[in-house]
Order: sequence, then C-alpha cells, then structure tokens
Amino acid sequence: MNKTRTFFAALLLLLPLFLNAQSTNDYTQYVNPFIGTQTDETGALSGSTFPGATMPQGMVQLSPETELMVTWDPCSGYDYNKDIIYGFTHTHLSGTGCTDLIDVSLMPLCTAVTPEQLKAADFGQHYSHDNESARPGYYQVLLQESGVNVELSATTRTGIHRYSFPQGQPQTVVLDPM
Repeated sequence: MNKTRTFFAALLLLLPLFLNAQSTNDYTQYVNPFIGTQTDETGALSGSTFPGATMPQGMVQLSPETELMVTWDPCSGYDYNKDIIYGFTHTHLSGTGCTDLIDVSLMPLCTAVTPEQLKAADFGQHYSHDNESARPGYYQVLLQESGVNVELSATTRTGIHRYSFPQGQPQTVVLDPM
C-alpha cells in the first residue's frame, strides 16, 4: 500500500511537468512590434517604441533608424509615418520619452561610396511597409533603391544582420559612428 501511495504522489508531482511539455501554444503570434511606433499628425505623442529585434533582458536592440538626426519624438529612432531608413543600429530605448544619443549605424548599399558621400553621411533609402515585417526577436525590410533585403535578429547578448544583395551588384556596408 505504501508503494502505491508513493507512486501516485510522485505522479501528481510530475504531472504538471508532463502537461507543460505538451503545450504547443505560441503566444508570440499575438505580438505586434509596430504598436507605439507611429507619431500623430503633429509629429509628437508616439509611444516611443521600435519594431526591431530584441530579447527580454537583452543587451542589444537592433532596429532601423528613420531619423537622420537624434530627435525627441520619436526618440526611439523609428517613426512608422516615415518612408526612409538611414541605417540599422544596435541600441534603442523603448517607451522612455528621452533619446539614447550615440550609436553605431550600419547601412548596406549596392554602390561604391565616395569620400563626399561619407562627409554627407546620408545613405537613406526608401522602404514600404508592404515589404517590412517584424515579430519578437526578428525584423525584416526590403530597401527600395538598392534592392537589399535586410534581416535583423537578436540573442540575449548579440545582434545578427543578414543582407541579401541583388545578384551581380556591388556590395557595400557603410559603418557610421553616428
């Protein structure tokens, strides 16, 4: 009788582990990373969030920059109303209401870069929301001028960029210490 009670007690203690292991619900499908990224008609009152790739307690937050210069709103660096991306950076503050200032930006291009272009530091490219997607830990966009498909992903401590350049085109990545 004692062995039977011990067996059932162990079964009751382990049952939640077996039930939890059987769960296949992916609740990340309900996350919309674009919530809070849009300013109002005055250019203010955004949620100051960004749609880029990050992880909970992550050290990096990869996301596009739709602002050429640091602005107070959207201080996260991304505004859904804009149609130009100036680069992809690695640290963003979400929902803070203040800027994070200095960052390093990467921008893939399909042209050679001249010293004059480097001085101007404007490598912005248009994009469309039809060719942009985001989900937790992942961001993707197609840059219109170059045809480069940009994919960003994040782990807890690192960020990963993947650029798919059009075949037969020059491949350049500009690093700008904004």
